[in-house]
Formats: sequence, C-alpha cells, structure tokens
Amino acid sequence: MAKKILVITASPRSNGNSAVLASHIVKGAEASGANVEVVDVTELEHKVAGCMACDGCHPDKLRCVQEDDITDLVADFPNYDTIVLVTPVYFFGFPAQLKIVIDRLYSLLLHESGMIFSPLKRIKFAVAAVAGGNEEDSGWELIKKQMKYLHDNGYVTYTFDELENTENLKFCYKHIVITFDDGWISNYTEIFDFMKSLKLKYNIFLSMGKIGVDKSYLTWDSVREMHNSGIVGFGAHSFTHPSMADINAINPNLEIIEVDQKFKKELGYEPHDFCYPFGYYSEASNDYLVKYSNYMRIYTSDMNYSYMKEDKIIFGRNSIVNEEPMRVFIYKVLGYFNIFSTLVNRIVVLTGK
Repeated sequence: MAKKILVITASPRSNGNSAVLASHIVKGAEASGANVEVVDVTELEHKVAGCMACDGCHPDKLRCVQEDDITDLVADFPNYDTIVLVTPVYFFGFPAQLKIVIDRLYSLLLHESGMIFSPLKRIKFAVAAVAGGNEEDSGWELIKKQMKYLHDNGYVTYTFDELENTENLKFCYKHIVITFDDGWISNYTEIFDFMKSLKLKYNIFLSMGKIGVDKSYLTWDSVREMHNSGIVGFGAHSFTHPSMADINAINPNLEIIEVDQKFKKELGYEPHDFCYPFGYYSEASNDYLVKYSNYMRIYTSDMNYSYMKEDKIIFGRNSIVNEEPMRVFIYKVLGYFNIFSTLVNRIVVLTGK
C-alpha cells in the first residue's frame, strides 16, 4: 500500500524558498510511489486561532472544541504515515502560522493514569527549514564581514592563553571567544592578516594528525608564527578526528596523550582547551576527560550545554555558518534564544520520533 504523506507549508511568502523546498519534497515522495497532499496553512480560508488551554478536547475526545480549518487539519493527522513541516526560520523560530498548528496538536493527546497516549505516536514527522535568503557574500568574505561587525561594535576577544588568568578578566556580553576547528591552511592564508589588522583575537582547535602533514592544513611554521603574534590561540582537537561519543571506541593514548606531547614539542606547552571532533560527546566521555586529561575547558557543539565538574568547565559553542545571512550572525552574537530547536524537541516529545 502506498504511503500517505502530508506536506504542510507555512511561509507567508508565496513562491519563496520554502515553496521551492516543498516542491522538491513532493516530487521525490511521489517518485517513490507515495500519495502526497500539500496544505499551505497561510492560505486557510477561515480565521484560525491558537490553543486556548481550555482542556475541552480532553478527556473523552481527541478533537479541539474550536471549529476552524486547523481543527479539521489536525484531526486528520492520524490518517497519514508521514507529516512534513516545511517552514522558513523567522527570528530563530517557526512563523506564527505553523506555531498555531503545533499548539493545536495538544488536542491529540490523551491523559490517563499519569500516562500520555496519542495517535501521533505511529506517525513519522520531519521538519524541513529554510533559513535566510540570498547573500552576496559567502565563505571567507562573509566571515570577514562578520568579524568586521564585531570590531565595529566594540566586541572584546580572547585567546585561550588569556583565559588562564581569569582574575584579570572582566567578562560582559560583548566579550567573546572566537574558535575555528581542525586547523585548515585557510585559517592562516585567508584570515590571519585580516584579524591582525582589526586586532581581533581568535583560536584554532588543531586536528593533530593533519598539521604539518596534509597540505590542506596548517604547517608548524605557520602555527608558531600565529601563536607568537599573540592574536591566535590553539587547542586540541584529537589526533585522527574520531567521534568521541563512545569513549571506549577510541585510543586515548593517541587521541589525547600524543596530541598533548606534540603540542609540548612544537609550542612548548600542553593545551588546556579541547573541542570534541564533530561536537559529539557523552557523559562518559566528559567524565573521562575530566578525570584523566589536563584539559581545563572542554567544548561541545551544544550551545545549551554548560556545567562545571570539579575544577573544569564543559560548555557548548554558538555555531556560526559561513553561508548564513548577516542578520542571523548578529542574532546569534546578541544571544537570542533559539526557540526553533525547542519547538522541534517539542514535536519529538509529542510523537516519540
């Protein structure tokens, strides 16, 4: 039997990026033999309203008491095998039209004896999001524009070395630490002189097995030049760049000890900053590094993750992409909370997917 797929689009802009993305999803699904329906929630005929938290949909029925187009749409969800939400990202969140649909999913939850049951459990959900529009600059040109914004707006930057003496540091929201991963040669050829001209400091996590070996990566001469400038700090990023979510699957002598020894040989010190390859980590890997390594600051890619264990800090970073529009970069720098990920997690909780 052919799969039934519902594609919900939620962009107020007709024929925009979301529409293009949705058309490709529909084309691919139909090519695989699925029956696809598309609903644009911005074009529903009748006025729609958000959830009123009246609990009128419970406990004896799974239907919202409000009678509008959203009521019928949500009530029909259990008849599909897969539901795809295609949405732009506005101010780090879903547009209001889609937020109403998500809130009204509450009518499909059944509370009984402290448990939650829902016909949504068997449905697969997918979220396809489009962030930003056209941007003339990309790659290093966009990164330079981003760095120029920090300079022009009075941001203070630090190297890892300066983080060692926190007594002399006075942090505020305009004090930041800039990091790049892996140690690509472009960290030297494309940005080093530019950052010196702005007197902005940055840091590089070195994937040690590539440094001085692979021509796409930094040489030790360039690493020493950058370090001696006082503009660039360096941290550890393992030797072979493995996922360290399963700490038992790696060779700690290679990925940690040999990296530290190489640092000592080439730069005269052992690093106190470590970033997980790919950002993947686990509580077990955190515990291992806290107990057996000399790293004082351990970095993940989870911006909402931060805590102190013994005398060491484990925290996430705010990921900056070199293809994002400047406004997205500015929102991230200003620290606006990412409710988009929160809403995605909310769908996961509701559906179990």
